Amino acid sequence: MIQRNHKIQYVFVVLRSCSAPINDIKTILYEKQIQSKDGVITFYTPYKELFSAYRAKFYSSDMWGIGFSLEALQKKAKCTNGMRLFALKDGELQSISIQTSLFDFSELDLKTGEAFFVAPSGKSSEQIWRNGIKTDATTKKQYKQWWCKGLRNDVCSWKCDGEIAVFLEGVYSRFGWMNFKEVDKNDIFPVTKLFDSPHGVYSLLNLSPQELHDVEKRNPEDNGATLF
Repeated sequence: MIQRNHKIQYVFVVLRSCSAPINDIKTILYEKQIQSKDGVITFYTPYKELFSAYRAKFYSSDMWGIGFSLEALQKKAKCTNGMRLFALKDGELQSISIQTSLFDFSELDLKTGEAFFVAPSGKSSEQIWRNGIKTDATTKKQYKQWWCKGLRNDVCSWKCDGEIAVFLEGVYSRFGWMNFKEVDKNDIFPVTKLFDSPHGVYSLLNLSPQELHDVEKRNPEDNGATLF
């Protein structure tokens, strides 16, 4: 298992080869499950080490993914036919790979940030979490409603887990509980159908920490041509 210490609070799954990452992220969080195209899901930690390695390895591609509270994950998440393959570490970056046909996190609470998204920027982030506009009855001031929490790489790339926890708590205008609204599929998928099939199947990043850190070994699919 991933080596736990007082600093490790979150683990991350990274998407690869997705043509519509915003819809994919929304679909995963809405359905609260992941099916891996390769039948393997790799969880990475910590975030800042993962992002640094990803940016060096895939310098022309944005990083999109799903983050999880490690504590909530261990208590509530379920893997269908899940079997641990291996846990690896290179420097501070750790990973654990699990062979599974379905990863179900339906028991995790999006409102409290037990599962959340990772997106490149403020604009892409808002396209995921925004869930309409709320108008204060007294002041008539308008606030953006949200249905899930998330990180944006452009301002969170060097945050440690404690700082991530603070960011996910938010402020009144970002992830404030008074502005939370239960999601409706028509709100977050106004044009595109969720999926014709019951669930999407995703290509995920399954490199070892050592492979991520090895920026000399790039191949055609690692240069951004087929990523996102």
